[in-house]
Amino acid sequence: MNATTQTDTIRLTSNSMIHTPGIIAMAINQYSFNKSWSIKLLTSGYMLTKRCAVDLLTGKVKHEIIDDAVVFEYPTGKAKQEVTK
Repeated sequence: MNATTQTDTIRLTSNSMIHTPGIIAMAINQYSFNKSWSIKLLTSGYMLTKRCAVDLLTGKVKHEIIDDAVVFEYPTGKAKQEVTK
């Protein structure tokens, strides 16, 4: 990200059933074999936008593991899908 881009800190958390760092690692490893599966995992499971999912999967966005969460910076308002009822 360049110095003028405002970013949000995105924190994808784990719970007692799902270990998010492992899920993200699996999606990244699988991406070269089955792009659509990896993208769907992140867009459906974590409600990331497709662009954000691809950026995370390809390494364009660097992430870090903090405790049981995957944390990264992404341009403000561009990471999460809008939820409509």
